[in-house]
Amino acid sequence: MPKGVIRSENRSNDVALWRVEDEAGIHAEIIGIAGNTRYDFFSESRGREISNRIQWFAMRAEDRSFHVAYEQGFLNGGYYPVEKARTMLTYDGDREILDNAYRIYRETQDKPL
Repeated sequence: MPKGVIRSENRSNDVALWRVEDEAGIHAEIIGIAGNTRYDFFSESRGREISNRIQWFAMRAEDRSFHVAYEQGFLNGGYYPVEKARTMLTYDGDREILDNAYRIYRETQDKPL
């Protein structure tokens, strides 16, 4: 579930597609918005409170090929059955986003890419 900081005039959907390709080598299409989250923290390096807002997208790809961007610090990745993926997530909010994404996927499954 890639996410990233949106800088300058980039749109959240463009950033999400770029991150999925850059971090996992997946060429995907956005099929819907799965949810929004926000988290706040104090940045020692910036000396101030930071508020990050994240928009999550449901996506689908033509194939299941991917690569893990180890050079970016990722340790693992892959495609998982939804029930397995739910057990891998720590927070209820993340499971809700996954459930929303899966619902969107099922609703659009019969539509061509």
